[in-house]
Amino acid sequence: MLKINKRIKIDSPLVSFLISLGVCVISVGVISFVAALLANLSSDPTAIIGICSLASLLISAVVSGFATVKIKKDAGALYVLAVGLSAVLIMVIICLFSGGEGIGASALMNYACYLGAFILSSLLSKRSGNKRRHRFSRR
Repeated sequence: MLKINKRIKIDSPLVSFLISLGVCVISVGVISFVAALLANLSSDPTAIIGICSLASLLISAVVSGFATVKIKKDAGALYVLAVGLSAVLIMVIICLFSGGEGIGASALMNYACYLGAFILSSLLSKRSGNKRRHRFSRR
């Protein structure tokens, strides 16, 4: 066993929050990169860039929502909301620094859709684990 495992408790809420936030940021980056490559293969990439950005954000929101609930099994709605809002805040900060002139309405709409899809997918993945019924026999 490594010494770092003894110092950092994996069951800590802060560690699971940071891991969930890291998964969100990495999934947005990877899926956006794949969407950019797919858009580049088309004949007119600038025509479909809005749809590709929305689709990549929605796909990464669903992936991140499922991963967040799997990382922290007893995640409540407040935890999920905090992770989603933190991911959106990181995206807004990156947009402000990279854009230079501000955030457009389409970017804000994409971030709102990301947050909605993230919360919905995390709540659905939390609910899907409770479908198993245990039948107890009385004897």
